Amino acid sequence: MRVVLTFFLLGMFSMLSGGVFSIRQDGNEFAVLYRNNVLVSTVSSSNLGSDAAGVRSSVQTMPDGTRVWNIWRQDKACRIRQEIALKADGSQVEISMKGEAAPYSENPARLLQLALPMDLLDGKKYTGLTVNTRVWKPGSGVLSRQKTPPGALDNVRWRYFNLSNGKDFNVVFDLNPIGAGDYTAMYSAGVIKGVWDIIKGKNNLILRGGSHLSGIGGMTGAKVVIREGVMEKDYFRNHALKSYKERGPLAANYVLSFGSLKHGKEFVTADDKVITPDTPYGWKNAVKLQRNIDSPEGVYYSSMSGQNAVFRFSKLIPGVHIFTVAAGNYAGHKNKFSITVNGRSMVRDLAVGKKQLAVASLPVWVDDSGVADIEFSGDFLVSSIAVQCLIAAAEDFSFNRGYWVTDGYEPAVLFRNQDYRPAAELNPALELICMPTPGQEAVGPGKLPDTPVELPPDDAPGGQWRWTANCHHLGSNSATLDECRDPADMKKVFDKLQQDGASVVMVNGMMSRHTYPAHLDRGVEMIRKIVAEAHKRNIKIIDHQDVTLLWNTDSGFRVMAQRLPETVRNLITMVPNGQFCIMNPVTNRMYTNYAMRTVKAGIDGLQADEAAFMHTVCGCSHCRNTFYKDTNWQLPLNELDKRLFDRQDPLWKQFLEWRKIKLGNWWVDFRREAKKYNPDLVLCMYSTHWGFMSQASSLRMGGDLTQQARAINYLGTEVMTRNCLLSARALAANRKMVNLLNVAFNAPIWAWIYAGLDGEDMYEAFYAGWAICNMNNQSAMTRWAAPPQRETTFKSFEASPDNMRRDIARTVCKAALLFSASSRDWNRGGAMYPQALGLAQTLEELHVPYEFIGAMSLKKEVLKKYNFLSVNFNGCLSDQEVSVIKEFARNGGTVHLIGGAGMFDAMGNDRPVWAFADVMQYDLKRPARKNVIQKVGFHRDPAKADTLKNPTRHYVPSVMPKRSSLYGFNAKNRPVPVFVNQRYGKGRFIHEIVPLAGLLYFEEGRVNEVWRNELDEKLAEKYRQCVSRMTAKSAWWSVEAPSTVYSTIYKQNKDYAVHFFNAQTPWPAKGELLPMKIPADPFPALARDITFTLPGKNVREVFAVSPDFAGRKQLAFRQADKSVTVTLNKELLKAYTIVWVKF
Repeated sequence: MRVVLTFFLLGMFSMLSGGVFSIRQDGNEFAVLYRNNVLVSTVSSSNLGSDAAGVRSSVQTMPDGTRVWNIWRQDKACRIRQEIALKADGSQVEISMKGEAAPYSENPARLLQLALPMDLLDGKKYTGLTVNTRVWKPGSGVLSRQKTPPGALDNVRWRYFNLSNGKDFNVVFDLNPIGAGDYTAMYSAGVIKGVWDIIKGKNNLILRGGSHLSGIGGMTGAKVVIREGVMEKDYFRNHALKSYKERGPLAANYVLSFGSLKHGKEFVTADDKVITPDTPYGWKNAVKLQRNIDSPEGVYYSSMSGQNAVFRFSKLIPGVHIFTVAAGNYAGHKNKFSITVNGRSMVRDLAVGKKQLAVASLPVWVDDSGVADIEFSGDFLVSSIAVQCLIAAAEDFSFNRGYWVTDGYEPAVLFRNQDYRPAAELNPALELICMPTPGQEAVGPGKLPDTPVELPPDDAPGGQWRWTANCHHLGSNSATLDECRDPADMKKVFDKLQQDGASVVMVNGMMSRHTYPAHLDRGVEMIRKIVAEAHKRNIKIIDHQDVTLLWNTDSGFRVMAQRLPETVRNLITMVPNGQFCIMNPVTNRMYTNYAMRTVKAGIDGLQADEAAFMHTVCGCSHCRNTFYKDTNWQLPLNELDKRLFDRQDPLWKQFLEWRKIKLGNWWVDFRREAKKYNPDLVLCMYSTHWGFMSQASSLRMGGDLTQQARAINYLGTEVMTRNCLLSARALAANRKMVNLLNVAFNAPIWAWIYAGLDGEDMYEAFYAGWAICNMNNQSAMTRWAAPPQRETTFKSFEASPDNMRRDIARTVCKAALLFSASSRDWNRGGAMYPQALGLAQTLEELHVPYEFIGAMSLKKEVLKKYNFLSVNFNGCLSDQEVSVIKEFARNGGTVHLIGGAGMFDAMGNDRPVWAFADVMQYDLKRPARKNVIQKVGFHRDPAKADTLKNPTRHYVPSVMPKRSSLYGFNAKNRPVPVFVNQRYGKGRFIHEIVPLAGLLYFEEGRVNEVWRNELDEKLAEKYRQCVSRMTAKSAWWSVEAPSTVYSTIYKQNKDYAVHFFNAQTPWPAKGELLPMKIPADPFPALARDITFTLPGKNVREVFAVSPDFAGRKQLAFRQADKSVTVTLNKELLKAYTIVWVKF
């Protein structure tokens, strides 16, 4: 009674004090009042209602007058805590929930729910932010009790929600008060979930945060801060960032130039400007400054110099700001000075040498005054000053305080108040960079680092498990690594994994371990326990760790402020960003030391993720100085140098190539260290399909699997479509594309299949992704949080003896498609991958077996397997590669060229003469604007041609051939040959002058994004006929099956495994969204049986196996002299079936 009375009196006091918010309590039920009206009629958390058993409660008044109510449960069935904090002046309410569920709990809900009466909200405007913290996507509307449809408001989730009547009702529900830097805020487990459901009910608008912790359970939380305000002012006063990308730059609020008369657009001239009450920055007082111009352009080649002055920023929001001061001294001006910011030392007694750039940075708490004084003491130089807001004071739940307002019961191991004590250290950083002579950065011969290889032997017994891996995962990237702390729960989790046939488990929890500094030791110990449990069951463990990312997960921004000298630097502004630099020796030492602890804990494999450069390119001293040492060339410091970011410039190309090699070498060094503790350690790495096929990974981040494979022996892919069923056309070709790494390095290939969190709702999408991998001899890990509600799944079939053995099965094909990393990166006149994959997708329709090979496989001993080689649109070929291709044709092979194949050398430089001019008997020019093809037809008569849905340009031979199997027509109806045949030795070349394959390319797509694919059916039919003739000697078998039933053939010992996947379900229409749902009929029934004939005699048995039915189904077959014809009954191919032909 005393506690309840205390609540009541405290609530009344807050109302009497004149605050806009107050709290009303009734037992375990709470309401929030706004200006004495009920704003939130009920604040409730799962299993903490008045009728719930075991609920405990407390109330406290903090030293600052804040009143805090806590209720919680500690029983294992429902660990949960809810806290409500009301500021002393009634200006703000902070409501927090955190809960934990055991694995496979019958009570997995850990939800925080606020009910707002619709009577109060009727007619009020809402504005806010939707989706998640990775994008800035405002939403708005007007709430109506009658007109607002029931269900999810605007069919989206919200991270910020503002209600207003435009007068005296202005309430903010900050649903992600931690801020945009919390990159994983929308995850279901292991986070304080910062995206909420807002649901229109009959009488209430429901705001609901938290999650259902299904599967292996874990923790979740939700926090909302309620205050008075309107979005356009409130958000930017209480948040540092609008959005945040994991590899994107940390936005700079100010980047100022001092001294330079000509500088980049990123900078604003400040020079000797004095601050006024109306301006946000300037010198505190008028000062005598000298302008130093050491070079005509570039901010760092000029400066202002003076003695003892203060530069002031005002109007900053309270919070942590990173201040960066750069001083360039190319000409050797006298200087020696110290810098402080609001009294905190940035650098002391700095003397910037001649031809040296000094860049100093310091994180500083700026108080409510919004003022920051940068004081220069001594004879100083300054070239630029930049300011970045890292977190707003309102976002601080990890620097000076923790998650809860009060200490108390902690229902889960993450986000405990104790983990954020003492307050964060804010450490300075200093970069010293050698300044090159402008324009002389690439004088003299350049070079590149060596490319060593460090791989275990292919037949090393400790790595053979990769080939037979039935891969499963344990927890998401944000899992706590505490879900299995109870031995009984550990047993339950591994019993389920074993039941599902798991032989390999990837552990993902706390992936960015460095952003969880309070949990590093605990994480290693839990890995040790997981390994012990797994090894008892003959299950291998791969630990998935992150190397560089500094997203604000747990303590990411706190760690950034503490380890600022290790961060990447913007190439132009030199400001730090939220990622460690992979070239920084301190980062590498700290990460390697931690990783080796997990190796010693017994892991079988390790994936060191995000071991890459940042998108905006790192310009730190380590990158610049190491590049100079390795290559003899220097990166320009003049931000106006046109060579920067010019992918056709030799210096910039050299820099990007250097980064790819250095990352490959990073992995080599890492493996050499790991060998000391486990010589059989399997190293894993993946990219997305987009990252593999485009320049997105290789040139933007330096991540090139063809380089990293010098040390990595388990190569994979993140399959990002999230609806593999509807993306099957693209996926079938993409998986073969990645297999080029298997051809080159004899390494098994794996994939991570995403399709949302619910394994039952999206089962067929997961199934499609897994099946397409399995039929291409790859393992697939299905990333679902809630497993399918089925006794057995396709994953159970993966472990069946009736599945193909990846270690000994080898693809059967006579056709190879070239995918050159050089052409991916340096092609000009168009990307290579649409043409290569458009051709591959056509071959899938024709059931012509093929595989991709990389440039590293252009060797006589590799090519002898094939009789058809499509160089397709690989424009960048070395002289050696050209020679091997010609030799292949001379020996009897067919070579297919598309467009400008071979127009450039391996680095994308123009060849003086086309590489295949001697073969085709004409030179080649790139298309001009006038070289547009609008129609194609089999005859020279344009009246018989069909109009292309998308016109394309043709390449221009110096002598236009006359004959072709297909013609294109320009706007004047003049014919242009599409395919030109030329004999060469015992073989032939076919040149596709008009690149048509790319017009048939389907990109993978991604759920809830616009589907941009549309098949030009008339063109597709013509192209299929031409490709069929072109590959007639490479078909190897004949098959009667629909074009959207995909097939592969593998030989296992003497037997053949013939795979079929039913992809007949229609894909979306162009312009529609790729849905996050399964069609009503995901696998349409076949209209007729499938028959196929393949070489072979003395067949003794043919049978079908599938995840869709039990046992082996015997099939009818007809043996001829040297071939066998098999019929697969249409009823036996629902989704995916393997036909075994046994000899």
